[in-house]
Amino acid sequence: FIQTCETKYGFSPTFAEATEFKRLYFALYRGIPTWHEKQKKLVHLDGFVRSLSGRIRRLPGISSTDRMLRSECERQAINSPVQGVIGDIKAMAMVEIHETVPHTDLRLVGEHHDAILGIVRKGPTLIPSLRRVKQIMERPSLFDDFMINLSIPLVAEIEVGPWGAGHAIDLS
Repeated sequence: FIQTCETKYGFSPTFAEATEFKRLYFALYRGIPTWHEKQKKLVHLDGFVRSLSGRIRRLPGISSTDRMLRSECERQAINSPVQGVIGDIKAMAMVEIHETVPHTDLRLVGEHHDAILGIVRKGPTLIPSLRRVKQIMERPSLFDDFMINLSIPLVAEIEVGPWGAGHAIDLS
């Protein structure tokens, strides 16, 4: 946490401050520690964890006698389902965008972390195309096939402009 603060935000909390931030975070999100423990138990029992879409991440090192390797597998058992579902949702959205948004209006050109990159045509189809992309990103139709129901809304942000220098666009 301290390293992330320093490298990403130019802020160097003390160990005591970092500990207090962690305590406050888990006080705000009380269910997270229980979920962490559940993930650790599952990986010890099964040797793998699943994302919401059912994708499996095998962690054979969980049975190792090396304590450091077991700890790393426990960390991955917590992280993989979260990061995995983000990747799954992005892939679902990209497939649906490719199949439903006319290529004359928008072409997907790549992805990066949690972003989908595309080239969009200026003109009368711009706003309707971007609205459709936002709608798909917030709830890909494959959610139904994988029986994914999120208890909180997924909100996508749309930016238009050169990669890294785009500006948010209001589609309401």
